[in-house]
Amino acid sequence: VGLGAVAPTVVATFFNERWGPEMGSMLRILSIMTVFRPMTWSAIAYVQAVQKTRLVMISSFSRAIVVLPLVAIFGYVGGSADWACIGAGIGYAFHAVFTIVATGSVTDMATGAYLRGIVRPLLPCIPMFFVVELVEHAISAPIDNHVLLVASLAAQIISGAIIYVGAAFVLVRPSVDELLRIGRESIRRRR
Repeated sequence: VGLGAVAPTVVATFFNERWGPEMGSMLRILSIMTVFRPMTWSAIAYVQAVQKTRLVMISSFSRAIVVLPLVAIFGYVGGSADWACIGAGIGYAFHAVFTIVATGSVTDMATGAYLRGIVRPLLPCIPMFFVVELVEHAISAPIDNHVLLVASLAAQIISGAIIYVGAAFVLVRPSVDELLRIGRESIRRRR
């Protein structure tokens, strides 16, 4: 999500016009889309552990059946690569939810608890994304001013990191406390 937030500035800073005006928005969409990919990994591992492997095959085939047509349909109807990327994002989101719900239906996995467990760590990304957007628009570096683009990118990354950490302490405090505890134990063992 962090790369998606800074994607337009990253593209303007590191790529020239030859890459096209849509690259920033495409990178943003595809970066945010990748959030859905790992959501199913634990569910798939659980299905394999309880030897319900048929669902793994069905899940893999369904991803292709859902994602590819959505890429084609959205790309054709929307008329741009951005819309094709949106189709891929919707397809991956649908596939993730389908796989998790299907895993819950063929095993004793608590679907609601699993979904809450994978969505909760994403909550700090919401304020981070909006703050990065505000910083990007506040600085609004012209594409030909490389120094200002680099400064804008640095400001976006720093403000995003600060907001993410602060939001994590507020929104997912138990997870932060657990991470800090593990870090302290690891440091203590090294001494």
